[in-house]
Amino acid sequence: MELQQTETATFGVKELTIRAETDKAGWEQIHRQILLCKHAAKKWLKTSRFFASSKWGDDYAATFELQAEMDLGIEMKEKPQINGEGKGKGIITIQGISSQFMLWDRSVSSEMDNWDIEQLKKAHELLDPIAKRAEKIRFMIAAKA
Repeated sequence: MELQQTETATFGVKELTIRAETDKAGWEQIHRQILLCKHAAKKWLKTSRFFASSKWGDDYAATFELQAEMDLGIEMKEKPQINGEGKGKGIITIQGISSQFMLWDRSVSSEMDNWDIEQLKKAHELLDPIAKRAEKIRFMIAAKA
């Protein structure tokens, strides 16, 4: 992998070097580029995985990605299993619920003050089981701390 160098920074595979003389505007530009890459990389990976899976199958795509990450020295962080035994590949996971909730919340947060009573009741009805489960988990964390 090659390094990408700009006037104020050197982007490496495993590190970023920002020159000491970089001013606030320069740092802001660097950080915007990094955020854009972070966002774009997720979409690029999804598109690439879909392409390979469609053309050569899911097993090939997953095996290649795992091998490529090992070859590149990318650490595989083990995620805690919180979806139940054998349920991590089901229709929905707790991570999926969380990310979908955050998207929903962002899209409606500015409108909620204008909701009528029926909209508020429906939202409460749908969110209440999640709030109750979160409360139980809070108590379990406190008990184990």
